[in-house]
Amino acid sequence: MFCAAARALSFKRAAETLYLTPSAVSHRIRELETGLDVSLFERQTRSLELSATGRALYEEVAPLLDALEQTLARASQRHARRQLRVTVPQFFASELFMRRVTGFYARWPDIDIRLDSQQPRPSEHPPDADASILLAAQRPTGVRATPLFDLSLAAVGSPGLHASLGPPPATLPPDVVLLVHGSWPDAWKQWAAARRVELPGSASVIEIDTMFSLVRAAERGMGLALVPARLCDAWLHTGQLVRICAEDLTTEETYWFATRDSDAARPEVRALRDWVLMEFAAG
Repeated sequence: MFCAAARALSFKRAAETLYLTPSAVSHRIRELETGLDVSLFERQTRSLELSATGRALYEEVAPLLDALEQTLARASQRHARRQLRVTVPQFFASELFMRRVTGFYARWPDIDIRLDSQQPRPSEHPPDADASILLAAQRPTGVRATPLFDLSLAAVGSPGLHASLGPPPATLPPDVVLLVHGSWPDAWKQWAAARRVELPGSASVIEIDTMFSLVRAAERGMGLALVPARLCDAWLHTGQLVRICAEDLTTEETYWFATRDSDAARPEVRALRDWVLMEFAAG
C-alpha cells in the first residue's frame, strides 16, 4: 500500500489500483507511520508528497518488491517471457503510446509491458520503473535520458466555434471562453503576446486539471483551448478539433525517454528505446 501510494502520490489512486477504499489505504499508511514512528507523507489540502524519510524508504523498498516479483515470474509458467515496467504521462499514454504499441509487440512478442500512467506529468524516473517517458524543462539527472520532442501548445476549438470566429482576428470575441490546463495557467497570455492578439478583459477562463477533460471540453464547443499539439494529432486529423491559428506556442518542456545506466544494456530495455525513438523522436 505504501509503494502504491508513493507511486501515485494519491491515496485515492492507490486505492483504485489495489481495489480498496481510500480510507482503508489512508488507515493502513497511518498504521505504518505509527509503527515506524516517522511521517512518510506530507499531507496538504489538495496534494500528497513524500517526506524525505518516505522517499528514502520508497527508493529502498520498491526495487526489492520489483526483484521479488521478477523472482516469482521466473518461477511461474511465464518464466520465458521478459517484463518491462514503463512509466508514461497519462495523456501521452492514451493518445500516442497505446495507439502504436501493437507495433512494438509485432517486433518483440516475448516482451510484456506493465504500463504505469497514473501520474499526469512525471518529471523524475521512478525507482521501480525499467524505463520512463518524462516531461521536464531540463534533462533529467541521475539517468540516461534521450530527448523525444519539445512540448508545444496549439490553440484549438470545435469546428462550430472555429467557424464562428472567422479569419484569425486581432482580438477575440468579448464573450470568449478560454480553457487552460492547470500546469500552464499563464499560457493564454503567452500565446496572445507571441501572436500579437489581444485577449478581451471580459474573457472567461476555465482551468482544468486533466488534459483529457480539457480536450473533451474543447471538442464539445465549451471554449478555446491550448492543447499539446503532437499529442492531439488524431483529434486534429479527424476534425474533432480545429486550429484557430497555424502557429503553436512553444514551451520550455521536453519529453524524454529515460532509464537507469544499470538497465540501459538490457535487451528488452534497448528494444523499447529503439521503438520509442523510431515512433516518437522528432526528426
